Amino acid sequence: MFAHEDDMRTTRAVLPLLLTLFGVPALAATSQTTPLLALQLWSVKDEIRRDFDGMLERIAKLGFQGVEFAGQFGPYRGNPAGLKAVLDKNGLQCAGAHVMLPQLAQQHFVATTDFYRTLGCANLVVAADPRGATTARSAELAGDLAALSAKLAALGMRIGYHNHAPEMVGPVGGTPWDVIAQNTPREMILQQDVGWTLSAGKDPAAYVRRYPGRTMTMHFKAKPAAGPTSVPIIGKDGADWTELLRAVREAGGTQWIIVEQEDYPDGMGQLESVQASLAGLKASMTLVLDHTSTKSHGTKSGHTRSQAHTSFKVCADRHAYQNNLKSAPNLDPQAYPMKRNLLVSTLTLLTLPFFLSANLACAATKVPASDRHLQYAGRIDFASPSAPVLSWPQSSVAANFTGSSLAITLDDKSGANYFNVILDGDDTHPVIVRARQGSKTYEVASGLAPGKHSFLITKRTEGQEGETVFLGVELADDGQLLRPSPRPLRRIEFFGDSVTSGMGNEAPINGVDALAREKNSYLSYAAITARALNAELHMTSQSGIGIMASYVPFTIWDFYDQLNAVGNNDSRWDFSAWTPDVVVINLMQNDSSLIGQLHKLQPEPDDEQRVASYMKFVKRIRQLYPKAYIVCALGSMDATRTGSPWPGYVKSAVDRIRIEDKDARVDTVFFPFTGYSQHPRLIQHKMNADRLTSFIKMKLGW
Repeated sequence: MFAHEDDMRTTRAVLPLLLTLFGVPALAATSQTTPLLALQLWSVKDEIRRDFDGMLERIAKLGFQGVEFAGQFGPYRGNPAGLKAVLDKNGLQCAGAHVMLPQLAQQHFVATTDFYRTLGCANLVVAADPRGATTARSAELAGDLAALSAKLAALGMRIGYHNHAPEMVGPVGGTPWDVIAQNTPREMILQQDVGWTLSAGKDPAAYVRRYPGRTMTMHFKAKPAAGPTSVPIIGKDGADWTELLRAVREAGGTQWIIVEQEDYPDGMGQLESVQASLAGLKASMTLVLDHTSTKSHGTKSGHTRSQAHTSFKVCADRHAYQNNLKSAPNLDPQAYPMKRNLLVSTLTLLTLPFFLSANLACAATKVPASDRHLQYAGRIDFASPSAPVLSWPQSSVAANFTGSSLAITLDDKSGANYFNVILDGDDTHPVIVRARQGSKTYEVASGLAPGKHSFLITKRTEGQEGETVFLGVELADDGQLLRPSPRPLRRIEFFGDSVTSGMGNEAPINGVDALAREKNSYLSYAAITARALNAELHMTSQSGIGIMASYVPFTIWDFYDQLNAVGNNDSRWDFSAWTPDVVVINLMQNDSSLIGQLHKLQPEPDDEQRVASYMKFVKRIRQLYPKAYIVCALGSMDATRTGSPWPGYVKSAVDRIRIEDKDARVDTVFFPFTGYSQHPRLIQHKMNADRLTSFIKMKLGW
């Protein structure tokens, strides 16, 4: 466990320094105008899913006074009062929340504001908007923000905007950020992100001073600078944090300093990296005090610095991990799966064999992959029944079992795949396993209560990350597999691209979205829809693929009929082996980009050829599945933006099929473009799934 008392003593030692730094007497610690420290919960986005309440407790014990939300609500997504009670229990305030503009649209405004008002959250900060990336459109964005500022003011709330690198591109005074600042009221929060401002080559302290009183909340985030010694930890990244703190003190009007951690160096866990940045921040505070108001707090600067540099203790398991790492330098610790262990509540790396060897003594009952009690779903290659191959996104293995422990054995061919392991149906706290290359056993759970349990293993990643051979499970000595649960009677198959695969759906709103660890097909709109309909799912999708043109060296025509999802290969799927009731086709996003915008396909197809290409694929699916209800979807990326011709191509194709083939069981659904320019994040996937689920229920009476 963390040595919380030591951490709190360090925080108590530094808090007076923080108060003095901002010119606040020590007795004013409870004042609402006192700048306080908060943590952006995106910093611990994976670890918090495993133990939401426990993570909030640990955050509080590190010394944070508040948290900023970015979609992480744990089991309280529809229960703001319950979430407020947990915050109150831990002495935490809601420093703010990152939202997207569609959440504040007229149809969602009341629900969104009621949720956050119940939390006591007054600061709603728009996390990103594509218009903010250019000066040409940032004035339009500023107009929307100004209107929302007035609307929220009536509720005692404030709107804000958060920058990324594009907002800071251009000459000082002429960046999109300047346009937004100059065309919004002073009451609107200009939430600077230090890391992104520095990435754009701008001085965050200068921008705090440029717009005095408007940095009510600010993200203190480290980004590694050039040079071998730079580390993305506050105080080790090369940034001038002391000058920034002086600017915040003198000109910011800052109420919350919000620590955000997006990078986790040297195999460190997420909360562990936060701890390190917090320690660096506190050290910078003491340096500011040494040059400004050392006498005001009546403490010798040398003694204060010693307190500010007090090391935070970590759990014995983490020390054991670091010690073992030194003796096993060939092991790559870049993973963050969480061990489901009732005896150990801290982060462990399931990918490390040395750790497993010390914890698998209880798992002695080996169950082969061919056991009849294991239930598989997806296009899985059973050429070797004892070594089935999982390659498609959302391929799954499920079972019921008894016993106090569970481990799984995987033989991954690339070392790039990630898996969810959901225990007892608790999909809000999955174990996430990064599969290392080769055959390895991963401990998933120990110390389980007596009685019946269940597991569901799902492949988060897709064919481009390679294939994985499932080699079975290991249970405790007295454990056994039980009769499987009945399969869903309904079946649904999706043919799609990166949107369907869930690329980037767990990535930061302001970050890149091509990392395998932030791809989670289980939370794709497709998988959410299948669960809402209680339907077994096949996800036949590949990032970058199109009907006429692709970002990969093959199109859907080369790919749709494969048994194996790794590239363009000669394997063949037996379509008679599994027949869906509903087929959803969500393709043409990549065609719209490569053909409609980049003009990469030459000679370029005209409108009629684009419609005909889409019709041809839909008719092929109809030939394979004569009785299925086919839904031709598109979105929610920019292929469905206002004025785009691509929804029209899809609709024209479907209308012609309905007339020419007298096929009434084909229809269209379009997911609107929200203005967010990257791959959909979880909130968009949920919105798309809700729309699609309602449509299918209406059409089929499900």
